[in-house]
Amino acid sequence: MPVLRPALRTWLRRLPPVLGAGLIALGAAQVIWNGTLGSLAPWLHWHVKIPLGALPDNPPPLSAASFLDGRWQQAVAHSIGPRTILYTPSVRWKNQIFYSLLGMSGAKEIGMGRGQELFQWAYVRSYCEVDLAKMAVDGPHWAARLRALQDAVEARGKRFLYVITPSKLQEMPGILPKTFPCPHGAEHDEKLRMWRAELQAAGVHYADGVLSLKHAEGRYPVDFFPRGGTHWNLLGASLAAQDITRLLDAQGARLSPFTFRVAVSHHPKDSDRDIYDTLNLQLHADNYAVPLMIYDATPPTPCVPERIAEVGGSFLFRVNEALDSIACPPVIRMYWYWDERGFLYRDGRRTQFKITAPRRAEDILTWAETVILEENVATIPDSVHGQDLMALLDHPADTLPATPVSAAK
Repeated sequence: MPVLRPALRTWLRRLPPVLGAGLIALGAAQVIWNGTLGSLAPWLHWHVKIPLGALPDNPPPLSAASFLDGRWQQAVAHSIGPRTILYTPSVRWKNQIFYSLLGMSGAKEIGMGRGQELFQWAYVRSYCEVDLAKMAVDGPHWAARLRALQDAVEARGKRFLYVITPSKLQEMPGILPKTFPCPHGAEHDEKLRMWRAELQAAGVHYADGVLSLKHAEGRYPVDFFPRGGTHWNLLGASLAAQDITRLLDAQGARLSPFTFRVAVSHHPKDSDRDIYDTLNLQLHADNYAVPLMIYDATPPTPCVPERIAEVGGSFLFRVNEALDSIACPPVIRMYWYWDERGFLYRDGRRTQFKITAPRRAEDILTWAETVILEENVATIPDSVHGQDLMALLDHPADTLPATPVSAAK
């Protein structure tokens, strides 16, 4: 075997610390540059992409107390660190080691289970900490309030539908690590059975996305939840959208019944990879299976789109995408968690709009022909956005403007 010359061996031994020192010096030079000459003009600034939304929103002011307890120094470090050239690759490589070598997530709010299935810990807590005694008390009360909401909507000549959406853990409990303690997970089905009984006893019109998936198990080549996403995929949402269409049309709506065919893609996008992208990995292994939907429907003549106002969470996005793909799609104005963001679905496009209380009241109380309230199994019963919708129907005169606000056509 060839023998390295002493000078070459010395050079190789010095290479790692020299490279490390060079990277540190480069990062320091970048921070100094941006704080001096780079601050004079945008084109002089050395921009660095900041992953994970790492900058603090409200750093504490410098004071003797914040300096002595370390809060000010920590805020400065969190502000400067993500702006350095070293931060992004170090975060990505750290997360890659956790993901590829240790089979773990590098983000504290995300877990990784069997088969590299990703999930959010918030849903795990909801699934594993079911309280049937609390459900027995709260369930009848919330079902009665939903019935009162339904009556108030129908008194205005509108249709109402309450939509239950599933969670990934509820649909795929087997993805949890074998050693993870989940004392009450087996009681989740009983909680839903109790909830359905309360809704039926109260006479609430509801669509059950959990049952939509259960009735279709084993019929399709892909799961209903993507490996790298927290929300159901377009297949799961389309199954629920079929049930929503059937139930609303039974009330007199003008939605187009539809069927679909399913192909398989290995190029996930959008919400099919929402928590996978949050991991900020250096290398990509996002070739897991997702559905590719082909919709079949006969357009009615004439096509008169149903006007729908929705209040709910992120699981409605895929449902609306399915409804927006049918032969005569409805016009949907979605109020995401009541006041987080507004979305308009019309003519095959989704656009955002600014939420104002008068506009929201007019959309729900006047413009809409159908009102939908969605709740995920993780929040049932008693969601905050559900309470907000009920408050509007209880006191419509407090918000509804005397002069109409250019409502959607």
